Amino acid sequence: MTELSPSVSAYRPGPTEEPAEPSTLPVVSAPTVTRSHQYQHAFWFALLLAVALTLGGTAVALGAYTADGQPATVVREYFAALSRGDAAAALGYGTVPAGPTGLLAASTLAAQNSLGPMRDMVVHGVRQHGDTAQVFVTYTVGLRSGPVEVSDTVPVRRHGHGWRLVGSAVGERISPGAGSALAAMAGSAVPTGEFPMFPGAVPVTYNSPDLTLAPDSSVVRFADGGQLSVDAEVTLIGRAAITPAVRGALTACLAGTAANEERCPVPDAVAGVPGSLRGGLTGQPALSFQVAGSAGVITVRGSVPVAGTYQELDENNIARTRTVTSTRLSAWWVSAGLHWDVS
Repeated sequence: MTELSPSVSAYRPGPTEEPAEPSTLPVVSAPTVTRSHQYQHAFWFALLLAVALTLGGTAVALGAYTADGQPATVVREYFAALSRGDAAAALGYGTVPAGPTGLLAASTLAAQNSLGPMRDMVVHGVRQHGDTAQVFVTYTVGLRSGPVEVSDTVPVRRHGHGWRLVGSAVGERISPGAGSALAAMAGSAVPTGEFPMFPGAVPVTYNSPDLTLAPDSSVVRFADGGQLSVDAEVTLIGRAAITPAVRGALTACLAGTAANEERCPVPDAVAGVPGSLRGGLTGQPALSFQVAGSAGVITVRGSVPVAGTYQELDENNIARTRTVTSTRLSAWWVSAGLHWDVS
């Protein structure tokens, strides 16, 4: 029903007056509704928003700001944008956290998806409290070192008739850790400080085949607490190179042919005479590996089964021969070379 203009009175017959024929009723024209002003306002709003985002250094898809639907739907669309590498669309589903936006570039998202594609995203539930909600999800990040099953909680809030993510990226305090001098994050040195990042694989590579990201450093998620220490661990390739080197070096020590015999391990590092261990290996070494310091030095510790003897000094500094079935060892692996640790 068209509402009559206030300036026009509706015709009503008097109490003794017969209703007029339809042809004699006053003709009332419906007010003309024009949408040109509405379109103009929408155009200028979109233009100003696009300019503001461009000046801020981050391109954001405007269409995402009008996304309607339930919290689960918005979160599914957000992760779908990440999976297809659409950084601009993903950022449009929420507020971009404060901080330098270099790690939110499309090239960085492409690097994340290359190192660990995101797949099998499932929404398991939504917990809503008024205008806020938490969306519980799982997904898989297909890292080259092996797939990582991720459980995460994505916070969202009501926005107009729909929902948006509280943050369209994760604010992380990044700190370079073990092996970071040999690492690059998205093609540059590992930064220090607060940076927003997309959830998924951490885009770090190493210039040594012996190193890869440690599991605790390999994935960004909303529920990770905002702390990202970029630490390395030893790869299977590195372990495969170091283990035979340890075996070969220890064989030379047992045979008395090592170049630096005085640095060879002995079962008792305090009372044992350096370089006195003789015998042969009877099994494979049991070794542990750890990356120490930013330079990426690998420490190697463990024990090796042997059949042999060594010299030990008693309280009078007199050497006595001891029989051994194993020996402990400690070494460093630096620049593809093994060095015994005698400290």
